[in-house]
Amino acid sequence: MTSCSIIIPTFNSEHYIEKSLKTAMEQKGGPFEIIIVDDGSSDNTISKVEAILGSFSGPVQIIRQPSNMGVSAARNRGWRAATSEWIQFLDSDDFLHPEKLSLQLSVVRSNPDLDVVYSGFECVYVEDDKTITTEVIQSRIVHKKVPMALLAAKNLIHPGSLIVRKRTLELIGGFDEQLRIWEDIKLLISLLESKAYFHYLPTEAPLYQFRLYPDQQRMGGDEARYRLEQVCSIWIDQLAAFSSGRTLEEQGMAPEDLQFLRENATSYLRELSLYNKFYFREFYGKLLQLYPSYKPAGSRPFQFLTGLFGFENAEVIISSIRGIRKR
Repeated sequence: MTSCSIIIPTFNSEHYIEKSLKTAMEQKGGPFEIIIVDDGSSDNTISKVEAILGSFSGPVQIIRQPSNMGVSAARNRGWRAATSEWIQFLDSDDFLHPEKLSLQLSVVRSNPDLDVVYSGFECVYVEDDKTITTEVIQSRIVHKKVPMALLAAKNLIHPGSLIVRKRTLELIGGFDEQLRIWEDIKLLISLLESKAYFHYLPTEAPLYQFRLYPDQQRMGGDEARYRLEQVCSIWIDQLAAFSSGRTLEEQGMAPEDLQFLRENATSYLRELSLYNKFYFREFYGKLLQLYPSYKPAGSRPFQFLTGLFGFENAEVIISSIRGIRKR
């Protein structure tokens, strides 16, 4: 038995799986178990994975899903098949720092009560085989936070930046397989709610690289990776689900976390007001039920215009001013 299993879900990943897989194979302190869960690929992902893993000396499992069931189902299938005490999730286009597992596992050896160890991560893109960093995110200490505060972007923990005990995943059931967006944040909130012990390990270099695609819009309409209305709808619904019938003001969260959620809500409202009026009004109505004292975050001019003309009209005015300035 190895001390950690690396779970890699794949779906039509033949063009970018090699570098990701090699960062798993080359982990210091290994070899660690590698589990590939192919989620119904129709390309040559499996044959490429088998060729790359041919030189790997550690234990390997290659699991094939009968159809594309989503990343949550693939991750769940992987960690349930793992033979190790600790679990590392790695998306098939992301990368691990060579010392990620050795550094994080060294912490749990001296702190046996820990359930989750996490570190900072960075957003990168790949150009001409070069990995270029766009942003470094040093995650916040979340152990004593109100769990729903993790829905705030400034409290973000990437699931690949952590290791988690298998028995802790068993306790909460793993990822929600009904979700294909926000499934990772829901998992983390569930872990906090279960009283899992989170430990933040600061490091000089980020231990996980989250790959972005500059040519692809991440959130928006049909051509984007994620549809804006789905992202916003699931976010507000998760906020409601974890509120247990109480308003955000009644949750007892730190003022900074309430402010972070306010900033996120304002950002989503501003996007929706220009993109889809129906979803804007639906989101706004749900938000005011959860957060009766909500006032838009943003610049003083925007807040002034919102108070004078309402949110929708204020955003139209601001957007018009931006357009005039660009001419």
